[in-house]
Amino acid sequence: MNARLTGGPNEPLHREMRLTIGVCIAAFICFSHSALARDSSLTAIELYDGASGPAYVQISDVLINGKAELRSCAGAAADTKIDKSAYSKFPKLMLAPGTTLERDQDGVLRLSAVGGRPDCVVPDNVKFEHSSSLTASELADRADLNARGAVDGIPAQALKRGVTLVFVAAFDTEIAEYLLAQRIGEIQGWKSYLSKYPAALHSDSAKQALASLFVDCAKRSLDSYKKSADSDSPSYAELKNARTQDVAAKALVPGLDSAQRSLAEVQETLVNLAAKGQSELQAYNLSLTSSQPGLRHLQKAEKLSESVNSIDPDLPAGRKLQIDAVQARNSYEAVLRAATEASKAKQWSQSMKQLGSIRPFASEDGRVQELIDAAYARLYEQGKQFDDAKDWRNAIDAYHGALTAKDRTLGGAEQGRGRYRIAKKQRAREPEGLDRRI
Repeated sequence: MNARLTGGPNEPLHREMRLTIGVCIAAFICFSHSALARDSSLTAIELYDGASGPAYVQISDVLINGKAELRSCAGAAADTKIDKSAYSKFPKLMLAPGTTLERDQDGVLRLSAVGGRPDCVVPDNVKFEHSSSLTASELADRADLNARGAVDGIPAQALKRGVTLVFVAAFDTEIAEYLLAQRIGEIQGWKSYLSKYPAALHSDSAKQALASLFVDCAKRSLDSYKKSADSDSPSYAELKNARTQDVAAKALVPGLDSAQRSLAEVQETLVNLAAKGQSELQAYNLSLTSSQPGLRHLQKAEKLSESVNSIDPDLPAGRKLQIDAVQARNSYEAVLRAATEASKAKQWSQSMKQLGSIRPFASEDGRVQELIDAAYARLYEQGKQFDDAKDWRNAIDAYHGALTAKDRTLGGAEQGRGRYRIAKKQRAREPEGLDRRI
């Protein structure tokens, strides 16, 4: 029997019979798959915007207008009118795991496979009245979603604008949380996901997404700082935030190029700030040698040092600036302490001698001004006492000390200067002659 089926004069007939049997088997398989697809329960993760923000619900037994299929209207615009005849010719598409159904802001339903382009679809089983025609958006309004919620009895949400259905093989909370974080699209959303799933299937993708958001935030903060850099109050907080975000991005994805470039730009900015601080220290030292006001330069250097080191305490240029600024400040304070101790001991002239090169800073530091005022007042009073005793030599010495304490550039020494001249005239009348020291 087998021999007759594989050879002989009846071979064309046998070949036709085999072809017919094959076609029947193929048709049976296709019908079986179609029936299975129609009868199997569809599971999906539905993403929507609730009263408290983005949310999701896992649903099963998903049907739209009682069907697990839609009709393709690919290429149709949102406002294109579709009549019953055109609708009936739209090919049917089965819903299956791996596909995503979304209703966009135009109100159109769009179906896509993984990595595919979303194409227009409309629900099946739509009844047209007489010769009416409907747009794709109006047809979507007639999509009735029926399903069972998986958690706490939360029902399926209506297919409103912005709602997305992601069809999956089975309930999967990890995927649902990932899709929710993706929908939120913000740092807190991805942080929430990674706190629950630090090493899950989608964790690496989540880290990449979160790191990119960190870098975007860093760039915005750096741009904000740059806008304020030349103002009287640069926003160092923004610069610090830029570095913090870049470091966080690198911790998540060590090889992320955008994070490395952004962090390098922040570091370059910090190095430039440290160099600016060193320039202020140089200006301060110059003011010491030129007897000019210049304490403000030390104060600016200190502020720059504080800012740079608060942002990156490990930056070598920042540490160097900090050391130099602290040394300069310590030297300044040591001079003030010595002058203050002499003043407390009523050694007024010694107090002024201790102040030395920082005396011109009186207009910038009230402590210096107080020491000068105290020395002038005490020496002036001594001069008056010697005046009253007609001790012109000592009167001249006392007035000279007072004027030395408060020189012409400081002002406020008119009385002392007048009494000094009178004492000199009185001294000139004495046999010893005029005092020549001044």
